[in-house]
Amino acid sequence: MNGLKPVPYIVCKICKNVNSHFTDDCPRLICCCCLQSGHTSKKCLSKMICQICGQNSHPAAACKSENTTETRVEMNKVCILCNTKGHIAKDCGK
Repeated sequence: MNGLKPVPYIVCKICKNVNSHFTDDCPRLICCCCLQSGHTSKKCLSKMICQICGQNSHPAAACKSENTTETRVEMNKVCILCNTKGHIAKDCGK
């Protein structure tokens, strides 16, 4: 051995860049809460609330709630009278 200690290095698990940034700080990281890049949901400043379960840790598209499927069906209904999502013509208040 030459007496030198190995130099520690950081490898980003997303972009594989060495000694540039930690994985949590990767600019290619996508937040599952606001769908913006550069941070995780833990560091997200967005006030987005899941329309299915009411939590603010994820958007409705990523919800794992038990009633996810039927709630998504209800959310995606579009009224032909008022062109609003969430109900159909027979339930329209207009």
